Amino acid sequence: MRLVIMLTMILFPVLVSAQNKPVQNSALANQLGSAAGAAYACNAGKSLEDFEVIASRLLANTAETAEDERSLDEVYVEAKVRAIKVHKKKHPMSCQEILKRFNNMRIFKFVVYADGSVKMDDGTMLHPKRPIKKPSQTKKK
Repeated sequence: MRLVIMLTMILFPVLVSAQNKPVQNSALANQLGSAAGAAYACNAGKSLEDFEVIASRLLANTAETAEDERSLDEVYVEAKVRAIKVHKKKHPMSCQEILKRFNNMRIFKFVVYADGSVKMDDGTMLHPKRPIKKPSQTKKK
């Protein structure tokens, strides 16, 4: 029962805000990770790649410190792994339904820019905390 409730909750559109409290940030990381895990178990493909980029930016921008960011990343990954295991063991929902709900999440209305910035659907910009290096900057000299 708990697993069905968890999957039902995570597959509804994730409402996010860049100004959450720490407990809410952890809940956000858990919801995002659970949605990603269910989608991964159903081979979501390209949409999962886009989701991962946006989720990463959201979590990075809600964290106060680098330690908080690492903690949120851990919560995200643990939730993703749990959701994959649940789907593979119990199949609480068909992949067709999971992918339909996943691809209709609010997060897919966000825009990702080449510099790593994300524009949320309400117009809020989330910028990388650390600049993304261009490939030419990462080459060894």
